[in-house]
Amino acid sequence: MTQRPTGARFCEVCRFDFSTRSSFSGLSSVDVLAQPASAMTLPTAPVQTTVTVPTPASTPSQDTRDIQTINPAIERLQLRIVVDPSLNKDPDPASPCPIGEPDRVFHLDLVENTLGRQYEGNGIHPEIVVQDPGISRRHLKFIRDASGQFTVLELGSANGTEFNAKTLEVGVMTIVKPGDQLTLGMWTRVHVLAR
Repeated sequence: MTQRPTGARFCEVCRFDFSTRSSFSGLSSVDVLAQPASAMTLPTAPVQTTVTVPTPASTPSQDTRDIQTINPAIERLQLRIVVDPSLNKDPDPASPCPIGEPDRVFHLDLVENTLGRQYEGNGIHPEIVVQDPGISRRHLKFIRDASGQFTVLELGSANGTEFNAKTLEVGVMTIVKPGDQLTLGMWTRVHVLAR
């Protein structure tokens, strides 16, 4: 229980008004200005306020609108994900290639967009879900830097990723731009497009 300082009008914890015997409902700026200075009471103890400023490490995802406010001319990208049966060189009867599957389009709207295969059992939820048994649960990541430019990062997937017909090195950032292509998994081709 908090002791009420002698002469204090408000409770320091819940802001109960001892003069009017009512709960604090908030003051408008008009209420504050209407009171004479002698009627206002100040808390007897200093009030300490803690403000937490997020750091880049504690904010893994940030809305692109923040970046576009700073630099409205940044490039905006999207991915068109295609099932390409010609990539399926070693067909698995247990996992047939889904022929006739429509293309899927994903907008790269976050600072970090992880691409992978969804698997509910381990709590991994990639932003870009691709159902291809040859794709890892955390396969690769598209990252926008402070200038608005996108890079792709191979996360150490089991089967790797080809970027414009060259193998991506694990852990090495590679700049992506419209016209680039990635192939991964058993039958997945990713086209990078401007939007």
